[in-house]
Amino acid sequence: MASPFALTLFLFLSLQAPGDRLFARAGATLRDGSSPAAHVLRTLQPGDEFAEGDNPSADEQADEELTGQRRHTTDLPVQTVDVPSQRVFSGFVAKSKVTADAPAPGARIATLHRATAEALTALESRQQPFADLRNQIYAWRKTATDDARQQAQVQLLADKLARFMETEITPHALDIEDWLSELRELQDPKTGSLTQRYRKVGAAFKP
Repeated sequence: MASPFALTLFLFLSLQAPGDRLFARAGATLRDGSSPAAHVLRTLQPGDEFAEGDNPSADEQADEELTGQRRHTTDLPVQTVDVPSQRVFSGFVAKSKVTADAPAPGARIATLHRATAEALTALESRQQPFADLRNQIYAWRKTATDDARQQAQVQLLADKLARFMETEITPHALDIEDWLSELRELQDPKTGSLTQRYRKVGAAFKP
C-alpha cells in the first residue's frame, strides 16, 4: 500500500502544468543561494526531477536589495523530492542546467547505474575506517572501569562513530535506496544484482 507521502507527491506532480516539471542536465548542482559562488548543497544526476519554486514577492525582492543578495536571473528556485527516503532539497539551479524534457528511460537507467555503482564504491571505501572506530570502542569498553576519563574516552569515540555514520554513510545509503527504487519502477533487470551488492556492503556497517 502506498504511503500517504507517496500519494501526496503523486497528486502534486499530476496536477502540475507541463512546464512545472523540470529535469537536471549533466553538470547541474543545487546551491544554497542565487550566485555561482554559493555553497553547493547537492550534485544532481542528469534526469533528476524537481519543481520550480515561487518567484520572490515584492517584499522579498526589497529585502534582497537591502542585503545585497539579489537573485541572479540566470538561476531558478527549485525543490527536489526523493522517494522513498522522503528527503526534500531546496535551493537554486542554473537555468542553463535544466530542461522540461524528461530523459529517455534507457538514458536514465544508465545514469542510475553509474550513480549507484559510484555510491557503492564510496561505501566500500568507508568499511575499514568504520570497523577501526567500532573496534576501538569495543576495546575501550572491555577495559573501561568507573574512571571518568576512561568513560569520557569511550563516549568520545562513540560520538565520532555516530558523526561518521551521519556524514559518510547515511547520505550514500539513502541515495542508493532512492535510485534502486527508481530502477525497480523502470523495470531494470540489473536492479537485483545491485540490490544484493548494496545489502552485502550495508552488512559491514552493523554496530
